[in-house]
Amino acid sequence: DIASFVYEACCIVVQKISHRGNKIKNKIDVHINYGNVVQTKKGKTMKQKKETHAQSHCERSVAIARLSNRSAFTLAEGATHVDTCDNVRKNAFTLAEVLITLAIIGVVAAMTIPTLISSYKKKVVEVKLNKFNSIMTRTLKLSSIDNGDIRTWDISDVEKFYNTYLATYLKVVNTEKIDDTHLNIYLHDGTAFQLEKLTAIHLGFYPDASTLSTGKLREFGKNVFMFLFYPDSGFALAHDASLCNSPYLGDGTGFVPYFFYKGENDYWDSENSCRVIVYPTAEQLHDILMNHATYGCSIGGAYCTKLIQMNGWKIPDDYPFEF
Repeated sequence: DIASFVYEACCIVVQKISHRGNKIKNKIDVHINYGNVVQTKKGKTMKQKKETHAQSHCERSVAIARLSNRSAFTLAEGATHVDTCDNVRKNAFTLAEVLITLAIIGVVAAMTIPTLISSYKKKVVEVKLNKFNSIMTRTLKLSSIDNGDIRTWDISDVEKFYNTYLATYLKVVNTEKIDDTHLNIYLHDGTAFQLEKLTAIHLGFYPDASTLSTGKLREFGKNVFMFLFYPDSGFALAHDASLCNSPYLGDGTGFVPYFFYKGENDYWDSENSCRVIVYPTAEQLHDILMNHATYGCSIGGAYCTKLIQMNGWKIPDDYPFEF
């Protein structure tokens, strides 16, 4: 496989470089030892000895250097510096070694770059989700100062709801009314959200506004993340008289990740004529958010936003999608 190929190729390159280095070291040792041996014939002047030795030594060094592809040098008797012998080919990697190195780099890049890109996109989604949640929380707090308790807000008309309670407090570049129940809002940071009026106000957040503006396929948990406008538990009870307690598990800020709990252990309270909701444990809740038959994140359902919120607005390691 690819990993085995890369490992074997690296071993070959390392062995070859090590072998070449040992050969060059041995030849340099010979070269230096040769420079330390100075034997001259009797009767020659010191100058003649130096010139003769330097010439023969340089020739020998050139020969050695040609074998090792290294620049040669001389250490003549009494010399205080090194004389280099020119016209000697410098050592370099062979074409095969260069090609093998480039192949390894290409394979490693092909294996790692997609992961790095996916990790970057994942981080972008986390940052934008967290930012949007903060923006909406702040917006509702500011609006409640001017417009009263959010539990009393009129949600009967989606466009009126936006214009009355949200528009003044958001930095918006454009709005687009689709019909009487759908309104698109494009924010200055390149994100967008859609308000939809059903039993409550549903909000779909788009980290990339172009997904909404161009009508691309909506994929929950990948390019759109669902929220609900539920001010508190009393709001849910006011809109469903069959409930004894609320399925709402939000934090009371108004816009919360999409989740409306109806558990298998719920039961009917005949005395009070209402349904009692038995809340799940944290482990059970994670399983519900991931695997719910209709809204589970693993099947591309609307519960992905709640799953991310439970992990501190960080996409969990077992998240079913890549970005």
